[in-house]
Amino acid sequence: MPPIRDMTMLKMNSTVILIAMAKKEWEPKDLAEHAGVTYHIACTARRGCLTKPKYAGKIAKALGLEVEDIVETIPKINCNEQITLEEVT
Repeated sequence: MPPIRDMTMLKMNSTVILIAMAKKEWEPKDLAEHAGVTYHIACTARRGCLTKPKYAGKIAKALGLEVEDIVETIPKINCNEQITLEEVT
């Protein structure tokens, strides 16, 4: 049985994050330091993985962006239905 997607997490847009980091000439460790998150969370967001909203907010603020700019839009689904990872990506 496929895992149920955690609807409280946000899928980060890695391209937007990477471009913003490039403009600031930051490495992931710099993003982590300025955002006040761990190196692991900065790398996870940079790869476009699911991230907790509080970390998305911290990362967006550090990059000088809005949260809406760094997350991908995920279509609404019924919270009771199960979906596969392929349907989300």
